[in-house]
Amino acid sequence: MQSVMFSFKPDVSPEKQKAILDELEHWDSISKASHLKPDAKNPAVLRMAYAYVENDSSAEEVVKKLSAIREIDEASVPAKRKLV
Repeated sequence: MQSVMFSFKPDVSPEKQKAILDELEHWDSISKASHLKPDAKNPAVLRMAYAYVENDSSAEEVVKKLSAIREIDEASVPAKRKLV
């Protein structure tokens, strides 16, 4: 399962962020969408979120769709990590 990271624009209210996250969980390709750290003190971290994508090959498509949402500042697929 691939994850996609994204952040909301600073002017998006917490209620609107929650509504968008709830809507994302209804997308066929997303199994879960949530804030990265909902109890963060830093406002920038509070705007960060993630989505788990069911199929790794759909991750880039999800990034494109998220980037088209006006309230989302940026979206990306994190770099793959491996043991060195």
